[in-house]
Amino acid sequence: MTDDSQTPTGDPIEEESSRSRAVAIGIGAVAVIALIALLVFLAVRSDDTEVAVDETTTTTTIVDDTTTTVDEAAAAATRAAATPSRADPTPVEATTTTVEATTTTIDDGSGPTPEELAFTVWPPAASDLRYADPLDAAEGFAVDFLGMTDPLIGEFMRGDLRSGEVEIRGIDGSTPTLVALRTYGTDGNWWVVAANSPDIVVDEPTFDTEITSPLRLAGRSATFEGTVEVEIRADGEDDPLFEGFVTGGAAPGEPAPFAETIEWDPPESGRGVIVFFERSSDDGRVLQATIVRVTFAES
Repeated sequence: MTDDSQTPTGDPIEEESSRSRAVAIGIGAVAVIALIALLVFLAVRSDDTEVAVDETTTTTTIVDDTTTTVDEAAAAATRAAATPSRADPTPVEATTTTVEATTTTIDDGSGPTPEELAFTVWPPAASDLRYADPLDAAEGFAVDFLGMTDPLIGEFMRGDLRSGEVEIRGIDGSTPTLVALRTYGTDGNWWVVAANSPDIVVDEPTFDTEITSPLRLAGRSATFEGTVEVEIRADGEDDPLFEGFVTGGAAPGEPAPFAETIEWDPPESGRGVIVFFERSSDDGRVLQATIVRVTFAES
């Protein structure tokens, strides 16, 4: 017999089905919420990145603008310092400079001064003969003063702007005579001031010595048979004041001493030259020479 007083409260199958649907709905809601949260996170992340990039760009632009502004300000300050304002000029204190007057004496181009004549031998200062070329001056000295015939003239060896030397030889193979030349003032003319041969060395008298009679001649020589001819010449005179000779060494390249005391008739004053030279034994041509510039003592 059935007890109708105990009625079942519900269908177990339906209750289980209801619980399953509720769980599914809850899981779906959680998934939707998670998806929405993920999308929101990604959106926020993307916005942050763009903002950061924009902020970086903005910062760079600000730096560039600042640099440009500083450069322009510096350039403007430089221009302002270099260009005084016309509206407000800077007062400049007046100064006065005193220049001391000087006087310069210019050579008139007429040749050596009287003081410089003590050094000149050729050409004669009283003549009109002048040489614009040092080689011409050396050749004229060799031919017209020393008496060489067809001398061999070497190259001009410049010492400085006003002086130099030229080697001359009486014949090919003879010992060279070294001619010293100099120019004075502004005329550009060349003057012979000395001539020396290594085979004729003069110790007495020395340059510009005052000489009179008797006169001692001393030195060393290496010439043919030891003979050295001697002439004393006054400036501007054709004929020698004295002609003679001294005897030294005869071995080539080995000078031996000579010494002679001579008597002669000196002029009352003036300047002149003592010429020591060697002649060829074959034809009498002058081969080499040494000269000494002297002053004649006043009587």
